Amino acid sequence: MKKTNYWNLLDTYGDTKDFKYLHGVEMEYFLLDENFQPVNSNEKLKQLVDETYKIIKYKMGSDSKYWHKIVNIEIGTETKLKLRPNKKDINKIKTIFIEIEQKKYGLMSGPIDIIGKDTNLGTGNFITLELVTPPCANVKELKFWLKTILFSTQEACDKINLKFLLLAGHPSIEKNYCGEHHHIGINDINKRIKIYNVLRLFLPYLTVLSFSYFEKPKNRYLEIQEDEFKTKINNQFIRGWRLKNTSQIKPIAPFKGTTKQEFAQSVSLDTDSCRMVDMYPFTDYNTLEVRIFDTQISIARTIATAVILQAICHLALDTEKIVVDFLNKILTKNLYENLRLDFINKGLSSFQRAPFYRSLQEDIKSACKFCLNSKKCDRKG
Repeated sequence: MKKTNYWNLLDTYGDTKDFKYLHGVEMEYFLLDENFQPVNSNEKLKQLVDETYKIIKYKMGSDSKYWHKIVNIEIGTETKLKLRPNKKDINKIKTIFIEIEQKKYGLMSGPIDIIGKDTNLGTGNFITLELVTPPCANVKELKFWLKTILFSTQEACDKINLKFLLLAGHPSIEKNYCGEHHHIGINDINKRIKIYNVLRLFLPYLTVLSFSYFEKPKNRYLEIQEDEFKTKINNQFIRGWRLKNTSQIKPIAPFKGTTKQEFAQSVSLDTDSCRMVDMYPFTDYNTLEVRIFDTQISIARTIATAVILQAICHLALDTEKIVVDFLNKILTKNLYENLRLDFINKGLSSFQRAPFYRSLQEDIKSACKFCLNSKKCDRKG
């Protein structure tokens, strides 16, 4: 029986409009040996970076309209990483970085590590691999970079007998899980905060689409099969085991401020750790970072998530401030946490629990009636 590669169940036809905002994705993976056990050798990581670099450089000879946007591509050695202003970058050990230009958006990027060691996970006795796309202008460009980075890394892994795990967790690694972070490039801080507040309404629902790790307590030490890790979409991907068990991703609250200090206060964290939440509007790159999602098992799911997030950005910009303020009064921090927890514990079945949401639904109806008075309402007539 031929195995299906679920990474590749996606194609696009015809013209696609550019995103309102540039969109990039960070993906975390556990690096494994040929027996699916976690790798703890930095030398293996360096070897993987070298092999992947050769493959990507070879592919750059192909006739793709996206390669010309690359201003520079290099291997980030320890010497080069030490020279960066972010001192944590030295912990990445060795990377491939690119610099890219997006003329339409007025962007000339700094170094973007498209492959390297994640500095927040796996710093102990195992390595977590971080794969990152550059900021992309549309669906086709995002698909191109996802396929280029993932397929090149997979090809390099095959050459040196390594693998990387396409799920959010590993049975023998406890309390550490892999996530997928979406960066939406919004330079205007006021628009970024407005989109943040509207997107809060949707995040608990969107998480259900991203769950990619299931717990099997009776078979925790069962031999792990390649089919399960690489090609099988398991019907148990319906609950948020990662979000339930990690302490690194915390809920978010309505936000009326404009500074990082005010945001930290709103989520009851300090300024050093306030980024470890579902969604963070104060990155060093002027992006809104959505951090709540599990690492995805297919390119199609990652791109679908990006498209939904971009669509909500359009919705948020067309929503008047008075409506956003009204929604924030409805979706309090406590109600958001309850919604989030319900979807984490029950997944899709939460939609069947009408009594739990009746109050929220009535409030949303009220908000909709309130919105009908807006000049921008598209439901009139």
